[in-house]
Amino acid sequence: MAETAEHDQHKVTVEIGCGSGSRARPVPAGIGVGVDVDINALRTAVRSTAGWTFIGADGLALPLRDNSCADLRIQAVLHHLVPTATALGELARVMQPSGVLTIRDGVALDANEAAHLDDELRQAGHPSEPVYGFDLDELAELVRASGLDVEDIHMEGTATWATPPFVSKPYTSERFHLTARHP
Repeated sequence: MAETAEHDQHKVTVEIGCGSGSRARPVPAGIGVGVDVDINALRTAVRSTAGWTFIGADGLALPLRDNSCADLRIQAVLHHLVPTATALGELARVMQPSGVLTIRDGVALDANEAAHLDDELRQAGHPSEPVYGFDLDELAELVRASGLDVEDIHMEGTATWATPPFVSKPYTSERFHLTARHP
């Protein structure tokens, strides 16, 4: 039993794209690490989120050791990390054997909706997203190609890509939850 307790003390949970820390849930055992490129958001996270460590870094080049993380979470951020295959390879690199990856993001807008949204954002002076969601079969293949086993994909709610007043209408798609495990 002492061996399990010691192992849990070294369990590392990482939230990629943690922002201001608002999604950082308590880590019952081990270490919580938030990673984000936005230094101002990380400053807020440090002030408002107890029990977590925060690192300024890009999800495409994580400053974490190989096989060091037991639990990786990425919510509404994977679509920012392009190319997606590189991001998934980086996540797989830092995962421990039997580690779990949880991805929550949106299903792809159809090409016409994405093009229309890009035009509206550009006209409003805002940048477009690199990708507006994922085809789930293609994403599952990319996850497998990174060396991870897809355990589950299910739908859970709505992903919002943009809302008025910057655009003429809300642009939404279904939100998915994908769970994968490092073999």
